Amino acid sequence: MKSKTTRFKRLIITAKMMHVTKEIEIKGFLQTVRNEMISRFFDRDAFDKFRAIVINK
Repeated sequence: MKSKTTRFKRLIITAKMMHVTKEIEIKGFLQTVRNEMISRFFDRDAFDKFRAIVINK
């Protein structure tokens, strides 16, 4: 019984780690996209409108 619970705990920890790394990857990706968009939209208002559209979806 003990081995089963430890294996289950390990699985949960692995899943959490995967989730965290995925979140970090997504944040990094979004940061890159944002920087790209800022460099493309020199017009600040246009960028803000675009961001509002993206966030609302």
